[in-house]
Amino acid sequence: MQRKLLLCLAATAALAACKQEAPAPAASAPAPAPAPAHTFAGGINAADFGELVKHLASDEFEGRAPGSNGEELTVNYIRDQMQRIGLQPGNGDSWFQEVPMTETTADPNTVLKIQQGDTSRDLVFGTDMVIGTRSGQPEIKIDNSELVFVGYGVDAPEQNWNDYTGQDWKGKTVVMFVNDPGFHTDDATLFDGKRMTYYGRWTYKF
Repeated sequence: MQRKLLLCLAATAALAACKQEAPAPAASAPAPAPAPAHTFAGGINAADFGELVKHLASDEFEGRAPGSNGEELTVNYIRDQMQRIGLQPGNGDSWFQEVPMTETTADPNTVLKIQQGDTSRDLVFGTDMVIGTRSGQPEIKIDNSELVFVGYGVDAPEQNWNDYTGQDWKGKTVVMFVNDPGFHTDDATLFDGKRMTYYGRWTYKF
């Protein structure tokens, strides 16, 4: 997979999107998206910004997903807008830079076996469970790892809440709920009730 960076010397940020590796691409690139029926002013104004956002959010860009035709339409449109206001490319004569990326896809034949005493259960990928990894390693194995349930996996001193108190999880696999305590108890005074706080997000729990 390649990631395509849109570079501009006069801009403080770069646009990044990824481009899937595939067999030899067709000779013709995706046609640029039709120009919106809008006349841009010489200076910066709210109407122009609104038009840019509206146009990029339209169905013409097919969702703008990385590696898709919509991505090509999107980066080409942004490049055209940079050219329109007189910016110059930041990668020599090119507006784009190819950056290698790694894509990890889980083996659909993966099975997660859970055993309690003499009772075991196989969880099938895609039906009973999903898995993923950010390590980039070709194979990940977890063998004979004891499971430790830690509730919501939250340590929030200001809420007088710590799911890890008295738990020993070293060398074990931690199991927890998504969200935070107020969600399932329907208690508006516990955390923020039904509204998820930062403690309920995977970014915190990881």
